[in-house]
Amino acid sequence: MIRKALPEDLGDIVAIHMNGFDGFFLSSLGPSFLKTFYTDFLTDENGCCLVSVEDGRTVGFAVGVVDPSSYFRRTFRKRWPRLVLGSLGRVVRNPAVLAKLARRALTYSSSSSHGGTDSALLSSIAVLPEFHNRKIGEQLLDAFLEESARMGANEVVLTTDRHRNDKVINFYKKMGFGVKRVFTSYEGRYMYELGLDLVARHSVTH
Repeated sequence: MIRKALPEDLGDIVAIHMNGFDGFFLSSLGPSFLKTFYTDFLTDENGCCLVSVEDGRTVGFAVGVVDPSSYFRRTFRKRWPRLVLGSLGRVVRNPAVLAKLARRALTYSSSSSHGGTDSALLSSIAVLPEFHNRKIGEQLLDAFLEESARMGANEVVLTTDRHRNDKVINFYKKMGFGVKRVFTSYEGRYMYELGLDLVARHSVTH
C-alpha cells in the first residue's frame, strides 16, 4: 500500500535511507540530520512524502517537493541551525563538512535547472533490498508523479550519477524519464539530470 507519510514514519524513512544510500554525503551526516532533513519535506506545504507499507512494515519511500528552488531557500533559511545541530558530531570531527553542506544548500536554492513553481524535484526514492523485486519502486514513483501533478507540477526532475549506475538510469528511463542535461557536481561527480513531462504523460495515460 502506498500512502502519504506520517511523522511516525520518519524513523523508518531514515533507516531505509541509510540502508539505500550508504556512502553518500547526506548519509554521512547521520540519522539526526536526516530526520530533520526529511521532517521539512513532510511538514512543508510544497513537500511530497510517500511511503510503501507491506504487512504493517514501511519498506520504501519517495520524497520530493514542488517548486524546489523556493522550498530550499525557505527551508535552509529557517532550519539551518537545526540542520547544523543534527550533523554536529560529523562537523566537530571534520569542520569542512559545514562548508560542503552550505554549498549544497546554495546549489539547491539558486539552481534554475530545478525549474520554477510548475516543476517538482524527486529528492530521494529507496526500497529495502529484500523488496526490490516486487515493483514497489515503480509504484512509489507512479504515486509521486500523480501527487506532483495534483499539486500543480508540469514536470518532475531528478539527478543521478552518470557512471556505474546503469540499473538506476534504466529504471527511470523505463518510467518515462529522459536526459535533460549532463553536468559535473561541485564534488566532481559526473551526473545526469533527468526529467519527465507530466502533461504529456497525463495525455498518454488518460
